[in-house]
This record gives sequence, structure tokens and C-alpha cells, in this order.
Amino acid sequence: MNLATNTKESRLNSRAYQFNKLIEAGYLQETYKEVDFFTKEEGKYFTLKVFHGTAANHTEHVNYRTAERRAEVIQNYKNNYDSRQQYKAEQKIKNKGKLSQHAAASAAIKAELTSLYPHIKFSVKSESFSMGDSVRVNWTDGPTSDEVDNIIKKYQYGHFDGMNDIYESSNRRNDIPQSKYVSSSRSISDEIEAILLPDAERLFNADHYRDVRSAKDFLRRIFYNCSIQAGATVTGIVPTGETCGISCPETFYKIGYTLPETATEQQQPNFTPVEVVKGEVNIVDYSEKAFAVIGTPEDLKALQPKMYELGGKYNKYLKCGAGYIFSKKKLDEVTKALSEETAPKPTQSATIEEAKSGIKDEVKKIIELFADIDIKNNGVISEGTKQAAAVQNVPLIYAETTPKYYNNLQDIEEAAQGGKVISLFNLSQLINNV
Repeated sequence: MNLATNTKESRLNSRAYQFNKLIEAGYLQETYKEVDFFTKEEGKYFTLKVFHGTAANHTEHVNYRTAERRAEVIQNYKNNYDSRQQYKAEQKIKNKGKLSQHAAASAAIKAELTSLYPHIKFSVKSESFSMGDSVRVNWTDGPTSDEVDNIIKKYQYGHFDGMNDIYESSNRRNDIPQSKYVSSSRSISDEIEAILLPDAERLFNADHYRDVRSAKDFLRRIFYNCSIQAGATVTGIVPTGETCGISCPETFYKIGYTLPETATEQQQPNFTPVEVVKGEVNIVDYSEKAFAVIGTPEDLKALQPKMYELGGKYNKYLKCGAGYIFSKKKLDEVTKALSEETAPKPTQSATIEEAKSGIKDEVKKIIELFADIDIKNNGVISEGTKQAAAVQNVPLIYAETTPKYYNNLQDIEEAAQGGKVISLFNLSQLINNV
């Protein structure tokens, strides 16, 4: 490393010293924005020295045979500088404030992953190098690598063909920023490893598994194939229930954990497929904190600018079908926007108050639908739905008729005979524990 130019201050001092020496030697200085030109006629040659930005070293030192040729080179430098600045400005607009595609892709990946897994802290970093750029995603515990890869693979615009030793641009898209390489890496926390490793050592020593070298390798295979849900308390390694198959640890074992009493056994509902019709879009209750807007590809594409403006993230891998995912805090804004986009234009006789009333009715129906789904799946209304109802001033009568929780099947049978409302969640829990 050149110690004389390893800091900005030392570079500027070196530049000032060189510039003074060049002027003392008879050079003429011309500064164009961030480029400095020094010219001098020496005998039959026309000399040119060029410095860029704050660099201490010149980028060109050439003798030309004619003044015209030297002037042409200087003008080319100016044109190239202006072109680069214009390109950077265009890229910044295109990439939503980022100067490069890979930086924009990094920001988009982090925003999407954070919206889908708010309990996980993702580290998403981008970098550029000779002939390309990359984005690397790292996180601890939470979803599996396969689950994350299914989300982020759309941000890589191609793949490397090892057979022909070339990179093929096979996944180019104009609707999202992309990078040449996008990779992911999941690690296990020290706390969870401390819980699982004793079980891994016991199971590894008790039996032989193909291609498993150690207890830590045994644990790695289990961990790679198991996600850890939000709020879960890991208890150990438990059987999967499989009794035959390929002799691999992940076939017969998985990570065991418990969830808080208020959580269901599954964090995402088993969605009944929604038939999408051209010209219509649907709002789906996706989780306790999120909802999704789904529709035909043509309708979703038409809504893209508005959905992105409202903070939605497009994901074609949603369990309810491709669509835009939102926080439930955005329910009012999104519902209003969809009403404006899809509803017929009001006639002259329609009043603003009537339009507002229609929007409120639509919001009320959606929130009541969310409450129905919550009660059906969980037995209680989720906090996210309650918050949405409070913001919209929608009374939830379900709160007064929430099914009672019964501790045994005999009580449930007597309640059903008496015409009481029974929670399917309560019933399934008792049956599974019998």
C-alpha cells in the first residue's frame, strides 16, 4: 500500500503539490467538474495530463502530435464524464434511490423477507466485482434455506452454465432490480445448538446413517430441513413418524418445539384455493399480521404501480396464490385504492357520501371475514384483526360469542347436544391428545 496516499487528506495534499509543480513547469490547468486537465507544448509534442476526482495519481500522461488531436481527447473525457453522471442519475431513479442494480436488489430482498418473517433479522449485503455483482443473504434460525431461496431466486437474472463455462441471462425481469448472483446462508444460534446437540449425539451414537460423519453433521442435516416458527420454544430432536425409507437422519427426525398457548399449530392457514376472475381482485387474510391481494396475472400487473406505492411486495409463492402481501395496518388504504381502481365510475347523481359509505361497507365485510377465519382456525379472533377493526370502528360481535374452550370430549359432546357453538380448533386439539 502506498502510505503517502492512503487517506483522503494525504491524497489532496499530494494533488496540490503536483498541481503546483506542473504549473511552475509551464503547464496550463483546465478544470471540468471533477476532471483536471494539464496541457503544455514541448517541442513538436502536445502534452496532456489528466486527474480524476480526488485521486493523487494521474489517469493519463500522453504526448500528441497535433493540438487538434489533444483537444479531441479532452472533449471525449468531458463527454464521458457527463454520460456517466447522467447514467448514475437514471439508475438512481430506476432503482428507487440506489445507484446500482445490485444495491437496489439488496434493498428489495431485505424488505420482502422482513415483511414475510418479521421475527428474523436478515443481513443482506451487495457488492460489485470485475464482470459482475452479487447479493448475499444471511440469517439465524427461522425459515429454511429452501424457503428463503424460493423467495429470492427471482432477483438473480441468470445462472452459470458449468458445462459450457458461460453465464446465461435466463431470468431477466424489468419489474424488479436484479443481480448476477444471489446466495443465502442460514446459521444455527448457540442457544438452539446447545439444546439440540445432546439429542444429536445420542441418536448419532445409537445408529449408523449414510454419509453422516459426526453428531454435528447429524444436527446440521436435521436443522437444514426444519424451519423454526416465530415464538417457538425448541425442545429437542423428535421422530418424524416415518418408519422406513432412505437411511438419512432428516427422514426420521425433525426439530421439536412448542408454541405459545395463543398460537395455533400452524402459523399459516390452510388456504382454500380462490378462483380468480379477470377484472376482479380478492383480499385474503394471510396471517395474524398480514393480508394478501390476489388476482389474475393481467390484473396484478395493472395494479403494480399502486400496490408498490402503498408498500406492497409481490410474491408469486404465497400459499394463497401469487399476489401482493401487506401489513394489516394498510387494510384501509389498500381497500380504498382497490375500490377506486376496480369499481365502476360513479354517475353524476352519486354523491361523495355514498362513495364513502360503500368503501366503509366493503372494509366492514373484509374485517368480518377475517374474524370468521380466525374463529374457525383458532377459536379466537387474532390481535391483528382486532387492531384493524378498532382502526375502522367496526364492532366485532364475535367477541361476545367466541366459543367456550372445553377441556375434554365429554364436555364438548354435552355442549353440542345443548346447541352450543364448538371451536373446531378446540375439538381437533382434544382429539389429537386422546
